[in-house]
Amino acid sequence: KQWYQRRVAITAGIYGEEDSPMGDILVDCVKGTVGFGSGLHGWGFSLKQFADTYTKKDKAKCDKYIPKLWGDHFIDEAGKWSKKPGPGKTRGFCKLILDPIFKIFNFCMKTFEAAEAIKFAEKLKVEFTTAERDLEKKALFKIIMKKWLPAGDTLLEMISIHLPSPVTAQKYRVEMLYEGPSDDVFAKGIAECDPNAPLMMYVSKKEKSTDCDSALIPLLREISRRK
Repeated sequence: KQWYQRRVAITAGIYGEEDSPMGDILVDCVKGTVGFGSGLHGWGFSLKQFADTYTKKDKAKCDKYIPKLWGDHFIDEAGKWSKKPGPGKTRGFCKLILDPIFKIFNFCMKTFEAAEAIKFAEKLKVEFTTAERDLEKKALFKIIMKKWLPAGDTLLEMISIHLPSPVTAQKYRVEMLYEGPSDDVFAKGIAECDPNAPLMMYVSKKEKSTDCDSALIPLLREISRRK
């Protein structure tokens, strides 16, 4: 654990500044660089996704709404916001995000009211097949959450907004991708993401072949090539 903490601190110290090669990599829920969910069950969300829903994807309103879903922001039954807790006030994250999730969970896993869970999910625009309507308990909770808050959509949005493009990223990743001279034609082709450079492939993973136990199939990523 201590080794891991040191590595995180070192990485943050090198790359955590806004003017570092990778930009600002310190995570922040309000900035949208944190996702919540369950990898096992395949659902997830970011604050931005819920803000989009509550503001009907009005970008100007969404940008102002996101901070209200995190930290000391409280909402009362009338929908009025405050930065101070008090009677009848609930933290925004709890009321607008956790409450509907817990409601589905309770219907499925505590009170075992499958029909109520489906009825509530349909209000969230979740559609069910005939077979899915017969599910109960954990299986029903899993399918509702996957359809309501698919993890793939969350990850794709976060990747598209926050990760640098290959043109930007390969300038600082070239030294990790290529061990040859940093000034040769291959290194330059990778760093510049040059479509006219010599073909270069990076082996990112190896999988065992289903046809032969001793054979490995490499998963290759193209990092430069000549047209």
